[in-house]
Order: sequence, then C-alpha cells, then structure tokens
Amino acid sequence: MARRKLFRKLLGQYLNELRVRMGLSQLELAVRACVSRTQIHKTERGLSNEGIDTVQSICEALHVSFGAVISHVQHLMDHPEFRPREKLLHLVPRRKVACVFE
Repeated sequence: MARRKLFRKLLGQYLNELRVRMGLSQLELAVRACVSRTQIHKTERGLSNEGIDTVQSICEALHVSFGAVISHVQHLMDHPEFRPREKLLHLVPRRKVACVFE
C-alpha cells in the first residue's frame, strides 16, 4: 500500500478516535471546524486527501495541536507495532481465491 494512502487512513482513524473521546458527532465536529460533515466523514475514513487547512481546522475544533497529531501519525507510520490492529485489518491485501465450478 502506498505510504500516502496509509498515512491518510491512520490520520483519519486518529481524528475519529479523538472525536469519539470528546463525545462529538461528525456533525458537531463539522460545525466547530467550519467544514462539512461529508469532509469529516471522508477524512476519518481516509477517503480524501484533505488540505492542511481542513485538517488544521479539525484539530483546532478537537483542541489538539496539528503538529502533535501529525507527529503521532508519523510515529505510527514508522512503528507498525503500535498501530491499532483491529482497525487496520481492512488494509491487509486480500488474497485472490479461485473458484472452481463443476
């Protein structure tokens, strides 16, 4: 998997974890960050490559340092043993299975 895609996934998962810890819904966070709920959803799922301004707005709404979030995600990139395994199982490439019909 490309490092950029993995970085987006880990960033999204971490932002999701922070949002849930604060007890906020995606809509509540979107209002606080002045972005759309769709942007929050896509960012948390790692589906979009949001700009720095958007991620920084989300961090400010979560009352966390942008630099601390990026550092944490970079640490997870450099040390896979610290990644939350149950949340990353979908990142493991699926094996192709040949089906044989009689």
